[in-house]
Amino acid sequence: MKNFDKIITKLNEMSNEEKLEVINYLIVKEKDDITISRFCGDDELTDKLMKQLDVLNQLKTTIMKILKKDLAVSE
Repeated sequence: MKNFDKIITKLNEMSNEEKLEVINYLIVKEKDDITISRFCGDDELTDKLMKQLDVLNQLKTTIMKILKKDLAVSE
């Protein structure tokens, strides 16, 4: 739990643009992991990774909406 708290603290210190960068990196990494698990024939792991990818994509969409809203307010 200690490491999780450190990660949350660091994310809270980041700008939304930085968070989006991190999420984009994680999405690419997740897609690579999915490709490997499919190649190895591990359907259970592939399903878990696909669910994680869905969550990352939802998070990315949410942050992008916030960024667009922030941009509209600043104009």
